Amino acid sequence: MFAPSSAGNSSDDWSLGSGGSGGRSHRGSANTTPKNGVRGGSGDGGRSIVTASGVSRSAILPSAQVNLSSLRRPTTGLARVENLASSSSSTTSKSNMPVVESAGYYQAMIQAKIDETSKEMKRLRSETEMADVHSEPRMALESRHDALLNTVRGLEGDLADYNLAREYVRSGSSPGDVKKSTLPIISSNKKMEKDIDAVFFKRKKVEDEISSVEAEVARLNAVLESKILDGDDEKMDDYRSALEQVKATISETEQQEDDIVLIRHKLRMIELNDQGFGSLCLKKKKHVEGMKKLLEQVDEDINLSQMADDEARECLLGKIVGLQLSTKELEEELSMLENELKTLHEIQKKNRTEKLMGGAARAYDRLFKKENSSKQYLERLPKMQTQLDEERGRLLSTIETLRCDISKMEKWMSDMDLPSKEEMELMRNDVAFARKHLDANQETMSILRQQKKKLMDELAHVTSLDGKITSEIDKLDEQTAVFITEIDKFGNLSELEDSANATRLHLVDMNDMHARGIQILDNLVRSSSLSSQQRMSILNNSSGWRELQDLKSKICTQGQVLLKLQESRTNYGNVKAECLQLMEEINQRIMSSFLH
Repeated sequence: MFAPSSAGNSSDDWSLGSGGSGGRSHRGSANTTPKNGVRGGSGDGGRSIVTASGVSRSAILPSAQVNLSSLRRPTTGLARVENLASSSSSTTSKSNMPVVESAGYYQAMIQAKIDETSKEMKRLRSETEMADVHSEPRMALESRHDALLNTVRGLEGDLADYNLAREYVRSGSSPGDVKKSTLPIISSNKKMEKDIDAVFFKRKKVEDEISSVEAEVARLNAVLESKILDGDDEKMDDYRSALEQVKATISETEQQEDDIVLIRHKLRMIELNDQGFGSLCLKKKKHVEGMKKLLEQVDEDINLSQMADDEARECLLGKIVGLQLSTKELEEELSMLENELKTLHEIQKKNRTEKLMGGAARAYDRLFKKENSSKQYLERLPKMQTQLDEERGRLLSTIETLRCDISKMEKWMSDMDLPSKEEMELMRNDVAFARKHLDANQETMSILRQQKKKLMDELAHVTSLDGKITSEIDKLDEQTAVFITEIDKFGNLSELEDSANATRLHLVDMNDMHARGIQILDNLVRSSSLSSQQRMSILNNSSGWRELQDLKSKICTQGQVLLKLQESRTNYGNVKAECLQLMEEINQRIMSSFLH
């Protein structure tokens, strides 16, 4: 059986006993006699075997009298537990199977549980931060809640204004009644404006008086200075010496005041340092308590590594149960706190809404809605509970599968031959070299991609220039063709002059013809104007025309009266806006009076 060579050595130093020599412990090249030697079946000595991790271990060299089938590989971790379970049920004795009392498996289990508990503590810490009133996320949520609550209040106020205006319209109150109700408010506003103007006028008057007093003081100082300058030299010297003494005393008093301020500041700092020293002591005390807890945890881990399998499993299960109970208690406390916060928020909201929206009917409607929502929630509660149970079952199944996978992985890791430290260093160096080479290749690839992009941009620019050049050449060809046709057209000037003379003669003939037509039209216009004047005189002298003019004037007056009547109609939209504005001012004044 393997056993530790000494209590102070690490778990990597183990010794294997033999029959004659009592076993040998190998650390480096030194040979020492173990304290706990166990008799074997041979008198031969042990031989040092270097494992893949670089640690020397002792082993038994089998002799001719030993059955090779009885020698088995030392097992660790879960494989050890399975072998122990199988050996207990079989007829093979436990003494034939060598076992390594390694603490690595238990350390891994403890580390996994520590990680799990740390994650759970982080989650609980975040939840407690959300439950804490002074935490930043809770304050952010509360600020958002307050902003939304203010928005809701504003909307409720607008809704109340709209409802009030609608009630005014339904009750048949005229705009005159509303204006009469606003007359006291308007008069009070005017009175307040007058009071404010009086305050400003008074301030202006006081400022003028202060400026006049300052001017008088400056004048008196100038007169006194002139008198002093006109006086004797001895009096001037006495005056100057007295003035210097006064200035010196003023500076001394100011310095003493500064010293007093500094002394007060030092006293305040000393008080703050005392408070800080107290807080520092508390922090140190908490740190010492944390170190004590950490030492206790390390001692528990050491004791756990030295325990048997069943005891270690029971201890770990007890810890897990304790953690589950503590997490359950924390979750219950958190749920209680959340329920209390919800009830407080509901009470606050209810009080605010009852303040803002009075009336027993509305309160009854709100309570009825709340009762319906609570009934719906109670109806949905069993379904939610079943869903939570199903989710819990799925989580437990996933946890079990993860545990099985972890156990399989640990068994595979225990059966796998791990590389030595030198091989690991070589592999790390190779990985680092490959990583550096990969980074360099990536940099060169990025540079080449940039260069390729630049070349593609230049190629696209060149192709666009080729297209532009071809289009410009086509335009130039078209312009040259137009120029050639114009040159051919203007090559024979005599033909152009003949055509121009012909067009000029044609235009002169057309001008003469149009002049004659204009004269004829003028004559026709004169004759028609004379006939129209005669007809207008006849029409003015007729009685039907006068009656028609009278009717036209009557229609105009009636149209003006109709427009006035249409303008005098009440614009209920403007009246509604005025009513809403007045109600808003009234609500603001009521709220300000409540606040004061």
